[in-house]
Amino acid sequence: MNWKTAAAVAVIAIIVVAVAAYAISGWNGGSGTDDDEGTGAETVTDSAGRTVQIPDSLDNGIVVIGSSQSPLRMLSMFDTYDLIIEVDQNEVNNPLNGRGYAFAYDFTNMKYHASNVLESSTVQSIGESDPSLIIVSDKVYASYSANVELLAQYYPTYVINVDLDIWDESLDGISDEMTEAITTLGTLLGQEDRADELVDGIDSIVKDIRSLVGESDLQAFLAGSNYNGTNTLNTTLAHYMPFEITGINNSYKGNETGKIEIPAAQIGSLDIDIVFLDPSTAEKYSDPTSQAVMAYIHTVNNDSDPGNDIEVRCGFPVMGFGTNFDSVLVCSYYIAYCVYGGIAWEDLYERMESVYTVFYGDAGEGVLDAMVSAYDDRIAQFGQDFQPFDSVEVVYSNGTYRFVAEGTA
Repeated sequence: MNWKTAAAVAVIAIIVVAVAAYAISGWNGGSGTDDDEGTGAETVTDSAGRTVQIPDSLDNGIVVIGSSQSPLRMLSMFDTYDLIIEVDQNEVNNPLNGRGYAFAYDFTNMKYHASNVLESSTVQSIGESDPSLIIVSDKVYASYSANVELLAQYYPTYVINVDLDIWDESLDGISDEMTEAITTLGTLLGQEDRADELVDGIDSIVKDIRSLVGESDLQAFLAGSNYNGTNTLNTTLAHYMPFEITGINNSYKGNETGKIEIPAAQIGSLDIDIVFLDPSTAEKYSDPTSQAVMAYIHTVNNDSDPGNDIEVRCGFPVMGFGTNFDSVLVCSYYIAYCVYGGIAWEDLYERMESVYTVFYGDAGEGVLDAMVSAYDDRIAQFGQDFQPFDSVEVVYSNGTYRFVAEGTA
């Protein structure tokens, strides 16, 4: 680099710093970082190992940054809805991806910023909002740590990881990492009692699901997993959480992480007794690859050998901006019911409904019904005739295969 280039770079650097200094000069510093305002000394440690001061008050509101692994899913488990003032744009869009919190609370009119990024313009806008607290996903922090730390100079800024195991390795109850995440967030928000309720409630749900598990040799296949978007029916997961907690044998025997696309022509080589559909992928059922999978199921279910029939059930979507803990538990209840029985449908439905009240308190009332209804409408838009928790059959008409609720064809 010659001296002219070096000089030019130095000038640009000075300008950038000056602009940044000018931009933040009007920030008030929220309510949690200025010791002159009597801020308490209590702190918590966030997912990035950073020390974060607990704000004295949340009166100025909470800004939430990140949605690919959404912090809003955990924040909504606390009494924070009236405190949240800004979220990612993705959070105000269509909630039809298993996000129970988007049915418990209405974020559609919330102020928003660009999703999963923290550009300088967003930093400036957030500073002008003068929030009491900023919650940032660890994914955003990994890519925009400098801008996160800039905000942290003025406002308590907490980095959170929500990609967590729900239950422990022994499947006996809530995992230590989930317990720690909930407990620490409760301390940060000043809602320790609520954190205790959540830990106890989730632990009880895990134990209750496990109490329904019996013995079965059935081989189950997840068809059309929602993973990094919707996918065709040949797409599955080697590690599907509802199969794992219910002890169901996965027809796919690989050990990969992420989604697996099996050539449609090879589906018949798998040992499949029961298929579980993810209703959030209904838009892909008309795709030629999905049609080929449906043709295979239709063929084996209509041949002369009833011993090779494949049962088809519609489960519940568990992915959407990351794993939705509540919907994983709901889907696990349903799969345990389908495979092991041992409980009346009415009793099971009450337990599935209660998952959302454990997670969202009174705001969770009616969430399951609302989600089933919304998916019923959505599925119908793509020419299918079933809803979550239906037993389903494949029918063929006018050159197209469709899923319909059993007994309605």
